[in-house]
Amino acid sequence: MYDNEKKYNEITYSHHGIYFSLDTEEGKYRTNIEPNKLGLMVARKFDLTINKFQEDTNKLIPGATYKVTEQGTEDSKTGTTDANGNIVIKDLFAEKTYVIKEILSPDQYSLNPNEVIFTTVENEQGELEVNLV
Repeated sequence: MYDNEKKYNEITYSHHGIYFSLDTEEGKYRTNIEPNKLGLMVARKFDLTINKFQEDTNKLIPGATYKVTEQGTEDSKTGTTDANGNIVIKDLFAEKTYVIKEILSPDQYSLNPNEVIFTTVENEQGELEVNLV
């Protein structure tokens, strides 16, 4: 039975064989070869935008450095907010859990000690939704 449900970030393997015949002086020589297995992973990626605000205001803060780590792994990406207080972390995988942590704050501001843990899921319309853990 064919499973039409998408499953992101799971690896599947495929084997392919090639069968052929060679004409030799002794007659037909039938043989085959099979290369190493081929692994495929269906993945959906997204870009995460983080905005750094001064506490209890709408003022955006440049120069804050964040680390985004895939939960349960050592895989992480870091970046620093730009002059507009924004940062874009590119190529995160959908349907995985991530931890966002501020690791460096500008001198005149306090480091935010809180972590944000979130995951994304694809809804029926194919859009990604963020769920805080």
